[in-house]
Amino acid sequence: MQVKAGSKFVVPVTVENTSQVVWSSAKDRVHVAYNWLYVDEQMLLRDGARTSFSQDVAPGKEVLVNANVVAPKEQGIYLLRMNMVQEGVAWFSDKKVKPLDLTVIVD
Repeated sequence: MQVKAGSKFVVPVTVENTSQVVWSSAKDRVHVAYNWLYVDEQMLLRDGARTSFSQDVAPGKEVLVNANVVAPKEQGIYLLRMNMVQEGVAWFSDKKVKPLDLTVIVD
């Protein structure tokens, strides 16, 4: 993937609710978010923009989320780590849920 430095873009992400509780779009507690890392996996930006669900996600269901992302301002090759976060609780990857890693060329 290639994007312009500092640009806003969308990353389509399919997520599955493997928990026992509904992810509520109204309560706004579970989001798709992201971190930017250097290619050596050192953190560049933690806590990227959040994208809410357009509908509730029941246990066992999948939903496509068009996640809003802002590119780094500096050119380079980066790792975009798409992740789920439950606000005030934890990043899903900290609970052993595998994030989606994408290599992004920023020019």
